Amino acid sequence: MPIEIHQSDPQSYAVAADFLNVADVEVVSLQHEFGIFGGNAGDHILELVQRLRTPLVTTLHTVLAAPDEAQRRVMNALIRSSARLVVMAEKGRQILQTVYEVPNEQIAVIPHGVPDRPFLDPAMAKHDLGLADRTLLMTFGLLGPGKGIETAIHALPALVRNHPKLIYMVVGATHPNLVRHEGERYRDSLVALAADLGVSDHVLFVDEYLSIEDLLKYLTACDIYVSPYPNAAQITSGTLAYAVALGKAVVSTPFWHAQELLSDGCGMLFSFGEADALSTAVAQLIEDDSLRSAMRTRAYARGREMVWPSVAEQYLDVFSKVRFERRSAGAMVIPFPASVGEHDRLPPVSTTHLASLTDGVGLVQHTKFAVPDRRHGYCLDDNARALLVMSELAGLVPLTPQEDQMTLT
Repeated sequence: MPIEIHQSDPQSYAVAADFLNVADVEVVSLQHEFGIFGGNAGDHILELVQRLRTPLVTTLHTVLAAPDEAQRRVMNALIRSSARLVVMAEKGRQILQTVYEVPNEQIAVIPHGVPDRPFLDPAMAKHDLGLADRTLLMTFGLLGPGKGIETAIHALPALVRNHPKLIYMVVGATHPNLVRHEGERYRDSLVALAADLGVSDHVLFVDEYLSIEDLLKYLTACDIYVSPYPNAAQITSGTLAYAVALGKAVVSTPFWHAQELLSDGCGMLFSFGEADALSTAVAQLIEDDSLRSAMRTRAYARGREMVWPSVAEQYLDVFSKVRFERRSAGAMVIPFPASVGEHDRLPPVSTTHLASLTDGVGLVQHTKFAVPDRRHGYCLDDNARALLVMSELAGLVPLTPQEDQMTLT
């Protein structure tokens, strides 16, 4: 990494901008979240973006429908400085247009990227975790208030009465900012809540910051993924995107991203804070195998639109367009001349030399100029390439009898 920004040092952002301005960089991609950057509402980042001479593409991980004064000031500055704003849901586009008056042509919607994994039955993964006989519910992500874990725990007593093998796994370390201010008080409160409700044996906390591979092992084992966010204003959820991409049956509150991602039968929604509604939805999925299977299939199909190669192509398209739009005003675009008449036809292809290297066995590997050197024999990859050449040629022009024979050799 050529340069690193110190979060709380405004000068560090200015130095980064100067570095990018003299580096061989054609487009700068900024991943923006208010909690990442220092200053009031993360306004230190403006020291960087307002100094840039290179085109900027900003990906907005949060789009606030009701920003305070400081947040709006930062957003307005980012909008002015960005050639494109990328959001991960159509709701983000709507908010940018209605709240911030951003023109549609400045906005691109690209989904949250996800790993490309096969569609697997949870049974084997549960066996590897020592949970082969359990029905596994799961929520993952950095632990902290505002995730709705309390609602999921409150739903457990009704569920475990009819499904005593059920276990709810909460995967992820406590958010480091929360640990810094109050230690593990929040996690302890969830443990106490489970004890008060008599479901301690049905709640398993995995208090670790896992690698992607380890996280995917847990997620693969999950039968039903629960996303109990307590409010609607969640424009994107990476955890929900991962669950859908792995083909999980998902039960979620109707926050913005969930409404889009789980539409058309890709998941089930329940009202915010309604533990009874959550337990009813989960029970329905546990008891109806065909419903759960169909939901998983639809979710996995939708996830193919979000795998990283597809997302990368969409970003590359945005970067290419921005680069072209911001080219030097004095630059001249030289169009390719239209092909007409004689120029449309391919020049004649001669296979004379190829024929001289081919005998009844195949294509000789080496030559001395145009004379085959039979001491070195034949090579499989050379013959494979020769066959490709002849196959391509046959698609362009009729082959001569000699060329037909070469193809069959």
